[in-house]
Amino acid sequence: MSACDRVLPFFALALAASSCSSERPKAGNTLVPYDPPPTTEVPLGGISDLAIDASDSTGFGFLAISDRGPNAPQDGIVRFPFPRYHQKVSRLRLERDGSIRLVGTDSVKDERGRWTTGLPSPLFPATERATGPGLDGQILSIHPDSAGFDFEGLASDGPGTLWASEEYGPRIVRARRDSSGGWKIDQTLAPGRGLPTVFSRRARNKGLEALCRTPNGGLVGIFQGALANTTEKGTDSSVVAERSLLRRIVSIASDGRVREHLAQMPDDPASKAKRRTKIGACTALDDTRILVLEHRKKGKGRIEVDLVAWDLAVATDVHLASDPNARGRLLEGRTLEDAAMTPDGLAKAGIRPVDRLVVSADLTAGMDADLSKAEGLVLLSDSIALVSFDNDFGIEGTPPRTWFIKAPIAPSRLRKPNPPAASRKDPAR
Repeated sequence: MSACDRVLPFFALALAASSCSSERPKAGNTLVPYDPPPTTEVPLGGISDLAIDASDSTGFGFLAISDRGPNAPQDGIVRFPFPRYHQKVSRLRLERDGSIRLVGTDSVKDERGRWTTGLPSPLFPATERATGPGLDGQILSIHPDSAGFDFEGLASDGPGTLWASEEYGPRIVRARRDSSGGWKIDQTLAPGRGLPTVFSRRARNKGLEALCRTPNGGLVGIFQGALANTTEKGTDSSVVAERSLLRRIVSIASDGRVREHLAQMPDDPASKAKRRTKIGACTALDDTRILVLEHRKKGKGRIEVDLVAWDLAVATDVHLASDPNARGRLLEGRTLEDAAMTPDGLAKAGIRPVDRLVVSADLTAGMDADLSKAEGLVLLSDSIALVSFDNDFGIEGTPPRTWFIKAPIAPSRLRKPNPPAASRKDPAR
């Protein structure tokens, strides 16, 4: 039996009873399992990010978006056992007893009113080929779908509007509630059309992984890894994407103005690729500081997860309004990804990355669970962070359980640090 054949059958998600209580759940560094209701379709899974549910009056309701659905990628070929699966935005709630309850589930439509699927989009250069099941066990090629998205980041903009980032473009889309109660995309940003052109050089399956909305109405998106962007002769761009310490950040103000900042990961460029830091999700602390979910493999099947505050205000803006070669800013002919192949590359070029402050380190230490993809983050209060792990819909034969970590955070760790005394103005002067 193949891995794809072990995916549970399709099912229709039922609404669960909602809680009327607004009492705060007890905080604790807790591993929380979530098992979807037993039904007959593809189980709720593949959760790739979380966002506050502004329509939930308890304050502990949140939204979860699924990615491209059950799939098995290998060497640029992706097998989709259920190619017509369409993405869901689920409404969930952290209850007083610490459990997570499903409140409801809504589907997503594209701008033409079609259900979105997880199939590759023909609107962008193909980096993967889709296949699916045919008659008598045959594996058939599947045409790309212009309604295809691979959603990874989610941000709430009030009870009737969501923003989501996805990896195929990569793109950022806005979706609004439609008359059917679902979500319909009505605005799309893509490389060269609202997003930096250099974003078109994203590495395969490493696009805009994290997205959040800032209090002043801006958006911040972060790449999971480095771009496949190099001008070095004889250098494979995939090697740069694997080893560069750079993570690009886009900031889009409410008036549409775009800024671009950089984060430098504290990794050893010579370490094993699987042990390098990836970005899983983010949420805004204020207009310039972002709480970021960073994770890396530590060996023996363990994943280390940190919550890190990034300060964008101190970082160099490297955005180019005009970038016909889609390389971004160059440093003596080299890309920023090339420069960041060494820990001192950006500093030598006079470019300052974001400041990073670890808020909570190694959330998974001592936890006995199959935790492999930390991809969702939401702050349910000023002292409770909720982190979710993508279960890939049980494609590897594991149960379709989704794991969450409820982690307490000291509110003082989330406040902006005071500047050094020497830099403060003397009120007597």
